[in-house]
Amino acid sequence: MAGLDRQSLEALMKIVRDPRYDPSNPQKFINALAPAAELKLAVMAGGLVASLNRAYGWTLPENGDWSIEQANDVLYEIVTQPGYTLKKFITSIQSGRRL
Repeated sequence: MAGLDRQSLEALMKIVRDPRYDPSNPQKFINALAPAAELKLAVMAGGLVASLNRAYGWTLPENGDWSIEQANDVLYEIVTQPGYTLKKFITSIQSGRRL
């Protein structure tokens, strides 16, 4: 793809190859990117990575160096779910629950 370096292209391929990606509705994924970034920033700033890991059974690094696959989990398992809002998510995680 023109304009993408090799690393970016590989990352994009990992995203669209994820079985949770819906090729018939790419806009759903596109619309979730900014909220996913906002979620990551809020979780990192609030020191909530360990709580997120406990609630979802994940092993996201607390330094924020998440792999594409780990970021996909956040994107597809949280942000694209019906009724997701950052406020509800943070409240749930602070209480030790999934959204």
